Amino acid sequence: MVFDGGPVERGGMLAVAANLIDDVVGWSSICDGVSLVDLSGDPDQIPDDAGLVRIFSGYAGWGPDQLDLEIEEGAWWVVDVEPSDVSVGEPDGLWRVVVGRQGGRMALLRDHPDHPSLN
Repeated sequence: MVFDGGPVERGGMLAVAANLIDDVVGWSSICDGVSLVDLSGDPDQIPDDAGLVRIFSGYAGWGPDQLDLEIEEGAWWVVDVEPSDVSVGEPDGLWRVVVGRQGGRMALLRDHPDHPSLN
């Protein structure tokens, strides 16, 4: 399965993995327990216990300082990632899981309908 990563570079692929492995050649740690996967490497070199790898076609991109400005304006929430977010069994429900674990008013949005007409 390949996920829709965004409108930029639709012909390219990016992959992330939830893993605790530090010595996979070509993998770069993004944060604790999550790595960017080198898709040009030899798949036989990936250890069997490397964990689930998610592949995305394309990505979302911003111009210089654009994302920082959007975050300052409140258009995005920046929250901590859990390594299990990468390997969640129900990726369509991930947004609700992440929002729900934030607590407070943000957690209330976990149960918001997907479309306002369903409210």
